[in-house]
Amino acid sequence: MLWKNLQIYYPDPSTFVPGIAQVIIMWCDAMVAWLESDDNEDQVDKMLDGLKARGKLDIAIEVCLSNEATVRKC
Repeated sequence: MLWKNLQIYYPDPSTFVPGIAQVIIMWCDAMVAWLESDDNEDQVDKMLDGLKARGKLDIAIEVCLSNEATVRKC
């Protein structure tokens, strides 16, 4: 489904997986920076408490053709 929606932006299919992987790596780097920031200590603690109850973190990748990033609780 991801390829179907994004193939117009990846004329060369061999760049699709590396391109998507790079986006995921960038997201993970931003998440780690957010987690490690002292300014976010209260929010991180709340998130970790929520994760203890669930025992896992689900991350979904969706196609959005706007320039705004959103976070959706699943």
